[in-house]
Amino acid sequence: MQQDMHHAFTAVRHANGRDWWLVTLTAGRQEVITMLVTDQGIEKINTTINNPFATDDASLGQVVVSPLGDKIAWYSGEEWTETGGNWVVGNFDRCNGLVTILEGKVVPQPIGIGAAIAFSDNNQYLYISNGKTLWQYDVKEDNIISTEKTIAIVDTFTFYIPNWGPVGFNFCAMKLGPDGKIYIFPANTQGRFLGVIDFPNESGTDAQVRQHAVFIPVYFGRTVPNMPNYRLGPLDGSPCDTLGIDNHPIAKYRYEADTIDHLRLRFTDLSYFRPETWSWDFGDGTPRVSTQSPYHTFAQNGTYRVCLTVSNENSSNTSCRTITIGTSGSDDIAVTPADITFSPILCRII
Repeated sequence: MQQDMHHAFTAVRHANGRDWWLVTLTAGRQEVITMLVTDQGIEKINTTINNPFATDDASLGQVVVSPLGDKIAWYSGEEWTETGGNWVVGNFDRCNGLVTILEGKVVPQPIGIGAAIAFSDNNQYLYISNGKTLWQYDVKEDNIISTEKTIAIVDTFTFYIPNWGPVGFNFCAMKLGPDGKIYIFPANTQGRFLGVIDFPNESGTDAQVRQHAVFIPVYFGRTVPNMPNYRLGPLDGSPCDTLGIDNHPIAKYRYEADTIDHLRLRFTDLSYFRPETWSWDFGDGTPRVSTQSPYHTFAQNGTYRVCLTVSNENSSNTSCRTITIGTSGSDDIAVTPADITFSPILCRII
């Protein structure tokens, strides 16, 4: 399934852990519509009205729900004019599907197509772009707008395409990936590159934006894979937690070597289904570490079996990977395959 920039919609799991809320916006983005989808069909429709930041000219944008399902945000812009874009963030109730608007802002909209928005994996940061500038906001603060940080501005990179000419890159749409990174999609229908926010859980420029970082072997643009968050379980303890579905945590992580000290690795937790505790065994005889996403320096080159165990009151789960340091051009010699399924069509192919 694709999300075209002109039709903002998404889905988020109901608090019972089984059903789904389908979320979309009306033309002009004045209203938010949430529809409860069950095995019996559409059973409930809600409308949140009087969006104070809506504009009649809005014709493109994205709507996203935070990884924990408690926040919703959308960006609206006007294609090919400078009438202004706007973004809104609010609370989302997974029980009744209602939206409560918290804050929003009108931003300048450069001529072109760009209206990108995404939440960080840790549910703390909101990333917004008008196509040219990329901002970060802390949604855990009372005054969200006051936390605004500019973390990237589109550079002058161009890519030459035969029979077409030079093609640039911009921030058209964004998507949080299962690896905890945010991927940035361009507007050009002849685009060949994705941008990446490597560490979106970090504040400011520590998030590390890499523009036109991933080369794609086909032309694409203006669309983004529209995959709901399947890693969201029931909202334990809520009035809607009535089906007896428990959150059994699944351990996942990624790692990167330090560019200066190859013995120092950065581990990023990607676990889901409500882990409450973390225990890292780095396989080198050092004590276990309970930090969620730690750094670890190994004493020497070698092969290590690194295991992460996550737990909550329901169960525990362990993920282990064999990591080889300093003896080959590749870090991994035995990598556990990621549990990821790809759609046959991930973007609009030209």
